[in-house]
Amino acid sequence: MVVDDNHSNLEVIVKHFLALPYKILYAPNGEAACEVATIETPDLILMDWAMPVMNGIDAVLKLKASQKTKDIPVVMTTGVMTQSDDLKEALDAGAIDYIRKPYAPVELVARVQMALRLSQAYQEVKKKNFEIEALLAKEKQYLRNEIAHKERELTLMAAHDHEQVKTWKESNEVIKKLKMELPAPPPPLFERLEQIIRGNSRSSMDTDHF
Repeated sequence: MVVDDNHSNLEVIVKHFLALPYKILYAPNGEAACEVATIETPDLILMDWAMPVMNGIDAVLKLKASQKTKDIPVVMTTGVMTQSDDLKEALDAGAIDYIRKPYAPVELVARVQMALRLSQAYQEVKKKNFEIEALLAKEKQYLRNEIAHKERELTLMAAHDHEQVKTWKESNEVIKKLKMELPAPPPPLFERLEQIIRGNSRSSMDTDHF
């Protein structure tokens, strides 16, 4: 999109880009440029500095403040504001480049094509970032589900272990009572049963797997 209050500057740009597959939009001032950019979302804006209604710097600031237009690259163009401080002001406002008027055909075409390549590369990186963020979101959800599943398993294991410990303790109490009622020494099988109960009681308390 070409933003310039001088229509002849549009004619110059159209002349240089006729042979290239570009659709060229036009706006006569910064305010109109912001309106068109919001609707059309151009790949690049050539923004004149000194214009009525809204100048180029104010237009760039407004574009960069909008979520819909903040990523559109803007190249400032001017035949008046050509000092180093002017260049710094344009770049600080959010412009990515600066072209002086009158346009040098080779420089104009080269700068525009470079800016468009940078814009395309940025859009590709942005798209990849969205894809990565989507994958990360899916991975996070998968991990959340896994954690929830493991928490349920852990709860069941804890409950089962608690019941086992309770059962072996009760069995141990029964064994103690039986030993008091049986003649001494107790039969070998009784001793073996006591060993099994003690072993199971210890294994149920093992926390390695837990």
